[in-house]
Amino acid sequence: ANAAEWAQQKATWMRALREKVFRGWPAEGEALEIRALGGDFAHARRVDTYGFTSHQGVRLSLTIHKSYDLTLPKPKKLLLLVSDSLPFDDLDGTTIEKIYTGELAVAYFLPRGIGLTRSALSAADQIEVRRRYMLLGQTVDSMRVWDIRRAVAALRSEELFGDTPIMLVGYRDQAINALYASLFIENIENLRLFDAPASHASSPDYLNVLRFLDIPQAAAMSAEHRPVTFYGLRSAEWSWTTQTAQRLGWPRERLSW
Repeated sequence: ANAAEWAQQKATWMRALREKVFRGWPAEGEALEIRALGGDFAHARRVDTYGFTSHQGVRLSLTIHKSYDLTLPKPKKLLLLVSDSLPFDDLDGTTIEKIYTGELAVAYFLPRGIGLTRSALSAADQIEVRRRYMLLGQTVDSMRVWDIRRAVAALRSEELFGDTPIMLVGYRDQAINALYASLFIENIENLRLFDAPASHASSPDYLNVLRFLDIPQAAAMSAEHRPVTFYGLRSAEWSWTTQTAQRLGWPRERLSW
């Protein structure tokens, strides 16, 4: 109803996320141990792969496309694409041109259990692994939110891009994982969500989350701090988010469709 009530409600939700939903996350501050895994030229772009530690025993990788002209200064912006399938190369012409000129770099990231880290276990064994995660106060998707946070930390390291502004893009279920990650990452320039489910009833699996909030509430918390753009969705499914933004007088560009 007003800014003070919103601030109080948001603080309650954030406390619930930290203490009830994502309580199984590892401790902060573990070394990233970033390692270059190789580089090549593809489609007139430089493509480099780096490995990093998400937490003890879990190594993940980032694939980065940037200008082939290595004499250019650090790019002005970085686009981080988080997907639930193998990396794809369907960037639009404007984005590709910005990569060529050194204005932009693009990083592809697959959280754990996707791509090269996909489980080879049978369906029955994967259900058992899911149960074991829950006994530890975790789910696979809650740990994917952690993976996205660590991927951003790796990109912000001095050996990679430092303080270059990051635009975070998520696809399908990983759009929701990126949305929740954005609540725990400072200074994300904007957030773009493609084909994101509108409720946890059909989306990434987090412990206890529906006891406290659903995806439209998380979207509002993120939109308070940065523009959030939805692609391939019906705005009517997100009426709670849009009404909250209107009532609190946020700039129109905070939410777009």
